[in-house]
Amino acid sequence: MSLARALVVGLVGTAVLSAFEPLERRWLGHVPPYSLAALAARMRGVPIPIATRAALLLRWTYGPTWGVVYTRATRGIVPRHPVLEGIALATTICAFELAVIPAVGLVRPLRDWSRRELAALYAHTLAFGLAAGLTRRALA
Repeated sequence: MSLARALVVGLVGTAVLSAFEPLERRWLGHVPPYSLAALAARMRGVPIPIATRAALLLRWTYGPTWGVVYTRATRGIVPRHPVLEGIALATTICAFELAVIPAVGLVRPLRDWSRRELAALYAHTLAFGLAAGLTRRALA
């Protein structure tokens, strides 16, 4: 798959994730602890409007990067099960984020997260993963 198609996989995943976030916030009843804008505001004292713009820039870089990593990692594999691939991708991203963001002090320790917050993070990555898997299949 070409780099352009790999970027499209990541862009579609990012767009679906962005559309999913309001549902996620409503289900949690608050901004998720892993929200980029909330993290920037908390860690650096950045005003929320500025942090929100910075978070958008980061998201639209981070998501397409995962799309490229995913398509490169699955190069040569026929996408027969895009939903299973999406679940695997979501699990990989979720595990990465659960290992990295608390370790570098961006969020409170995981032991302080509610089960709902942990489930929301997985649902968050699953929205991206399923969209990416289905997009990869459509572009194959």
